[in-house]
Amino acid sequence: VIICAGAYSNQLEQTKNLPIVSFKGQLDSINANEQTKQLKTIICDKGYFFPANNNQHYLGSNFEKTTKVNPCLSTRDLSTSDVQSKLNIEQSKAILGNLIPNPTKVSSYAGIRAATTDYLPIVGSVVNEQQFMSDYNKLQNDKNLLLPFNNNHYPNLYINSGHGSKGLSSIPLSSQYLVSLITNTPRPLNTLLQKALHPARFFYKKILTKRTDN
Repeated sequence: VIICAGAYSNQLEQTKNLPIVSFKGQLDSINANEQTKQLKTIICDKGYFFPANNNQHYLGSNFEKTTKVNPCLSTRDLSTSDVQSKLNIEQSKAILGNLIPNPTKVSSYAGIRAATTDYLPIVGSVVNEQQFMSDYNKLQNDKNLLLPFNNNHYPNLYINSGHGSKGLSSIPLSSQYLVSLITNTPRPLNTLLQKALHPARFFYKKILTKRTDN
């Protein structure tokens, strides 16, 4: 089983302590004009502006941290805001200048992105936190201690989440990596990247933090 439920990925008992943070984002559409209809490619700067589709351009998107780590589902607000629409339009005007002198908003859409507290995705086998903390607790006394490998993962349970706004570029490679884990084939990521994405990194940091506090 692969958990890839975006901002909802830490709603299971096995993943409830993974620090997945929700960021609300809004995109808007405006009517195209004769000049902007000629646009053939996406333009990116502080925001992005898409070529016309059905005589409309889609533009966005903003970031709004809306919930705490491990939030209740009922707190997710997907309402759109005229303030955020104005920000999106102003960003697009800054990119395109006189090409959109008086844009008219047609529609708005809001969604939730899943990010993490260290802004790296969570990709790999889901770790049993209680077992991991028990196995590696000795690291509190010596972070360089070589400990035997213990199988502290939930069997056949994986996660691929927390990609934030970069999912289109990071998800394909992370998916290939998960396939290599499941099929025990050569990894497309080096060891450093595998450690950087591993779900256990947060529990490892907890152990080292306790060591520092002591």
